[in-house]
Amino acid sequence: MADTSLSLEGFDKLFRAAGTARAAPSTEPRALRSGELAVLRGMKGRWIECVSGYIWITVEKESEDRVLVRGEGFRVPNGGAVLASGTGSFRISA
Repeated sequence: MADTSLSLEGFDKLFRAAGTARAAPSTEPRALRSGELAVLRGMKGRWIECVSGYIWITVEKESEDRVLVRGEGFRVPNGGAVLASGTGSFRISA
């Protein structure tokens, strides 16, 4: 089995290369395909809710990741970039 782990330097490169797109609140769920990585910016104070499946959330400058399952949510505590992956869908609200 290949090692698919990502070093801290690798995460830093992902965050920096992700562009400057801002994530707007939406009532429509955003689906993630298996292996897809969504990079969200401008998320401080926003609520991310898992609508289906599971969503793995990594927030820049936070020491712990979060895994959300259907019905669970998480408020982003800082202005760092957010990485979302998994096999489910999520929505963002204010």
